[in-house]
Amino acid sequence: MLEAEGFEIKSQEVYPGEVTEQGFVDLSRFSDFIAGALPGVPLKTASEVLVETIRETFAEMGVTAWPRNWLTVVAARP
Repeated sequence: MLEAEGFEIKSQEVYPGEVTEQGFVDLSRFSDFIAGALPGVPLKTASEVLVETIRETFAEMGVTAWPRNWLTVVAARP
């Protein structure tokens, strides 16, 4: 997409990492994330449901973090 808009990709790198249970809990208290994950549900209720679901899921799966890849792209117009 960047190249189609006239940008030149200077570098791109994928960094593997993990998001902890607490990281997902924190994200589930961010209004923009809540509205995107559960549109139309009141923010307080949606946040509570997301947090409860995260805690249950991590406990059931027996994990403390979830793998995540982070993409970094540097692009510029020539």
